[in-house]
Amino acid sequence: MDKIRYEDLLTIQEDMYKEKIPDEVLELFKHNSPPNHYRFLYLFVKKYQPEVIVELGTHWGISASAMAKGNPKATVHTIDIQKYDKHFNNDSNIKEYLGSSIDVDIVKQIPNQIELLFSDSGHSYELTVDEYWDYLPKMKDGGVIFFDDIFSAEGTKIFWDNLDVEKIVLYDVHLEFGFGAVIVRK
Repeated sequence: MDKIRYEDLLTIQEDMYKEKIPDEVLELFKHNSPPNHYRFLYLFVKKYQPEVIVELGTHWGISASAMAKGNPKATVHTIDIQKYDKHFNNDSNIKEYLGSSIDVDIVKQIPNQIELLFSDSGHSYELTVDEYWDYLPKMKDGGVIFFDDIFSAEGTKIFWDNLDVEKIVLYDVHLEFGFGAVIVRK
């Protein structure tokens, strides 16, 4: 994956609705609204081609599928504590884990050199802190961590506000819910 700068993330955000997205990917976005963060994740993965992607909080699997379609050569590792009634992550390059994102046995199974980590799980402060510290050592230098719901979920908001690293808010990605990014520097 090429070296990423915060300016690059802003460019993807600005171009979210200018870029052509295949119909099969657009079809995914119809299941949840607004689709901005799905578009952003797809375009980010398409542009930078990370090969080791981890999603914390699968829910219906729309984000996992968008990222998997962005780079079919990647493996998207997605973790959630339960399966939901709707399920859209049927791509062959998705590996699902059922259980807690901070379960020691699950964390051990996730490969090192994570290039993209998408944090969108339980949103409590304690869980977000634990996830950050469990997965940070597994991140590749220059990898990116995206945090969803940094404005709307109290625990994630407190974590984000107290995170003492260089970071950026991508205001147009998930509108009033908040979407933040950290580029990992080791």
